[in-house]
Amino acid sequence: MIVGALNLGGTVETVPNPVSIAELAIDKHAQTLLMHVRARKQLVDLPDNLAAKLRMSSTPTRPMPC
Repeated sequence: MIVGALNLGGTVETVPNPVSIAELAIDKHAQTLLMHVRARKQLVDLPDNLAAKLRMSSTPTRPMPC
């Protein structure tokens, strides 16, 4: 599951309420959750038993050169 918005300027918008999104991803049997790196601080509030069910990956703050 990929979460977040990318605007025309190339920046990524902040993900509102990432813990609820992660919980929904688990309910929908997602195996991987990809969201912006800025959401990682809020994901600390995700209970350990739920966090163990997801493989979480984050996107970098700056676009990587091609």
